[in-house]
Amino acid sequence: MRGFPECYYSTIFDFPDGVPGGDFAIITAFNPMDRAAGDAENAAADEALRGTLAEFGLPHRRAIGSSPDDSHAESGWAVETTRERALSIAREFDQRALWWIVDGRLALVRCSDGHAETLGCLSERTR
Repeated sequence: MRGFPECYYSTIFDFPDGVPGGDFAIITAFNPMDRAAGDAENAAADEALRGTLAEFGLPHRRAIGSSPDDSHAESGWAVETTRERALSIAREFDQRALWWIVDGRLALVRCSDGHAETLGCLSERTR
């Protein structure tokens, strides 16, 4: 049995400003705990997350996670920080999980307890 909703396992990523170098997290504020939020609510949460990242002085750039057929997409941020701080921020925005990238390897990390599943190379899931 997998530890996350099935749709998480097929997520692909776009980085409009390029993939960050080094280790980083991908955090979104969209759809807290998988509850479908409206466009205005998601936009406000995204802006609040961006503000939090700026307040902490964390380097960040846009990252978009989507289904392979583009029927669902969530804007988020690729954030250069520690895994612990990334989890803390994601929890603040009531997220189920975040993505953690180390040496180009992609892991899905549950926010509630830090459980992680390695899912291969980020480059295989990047457009």
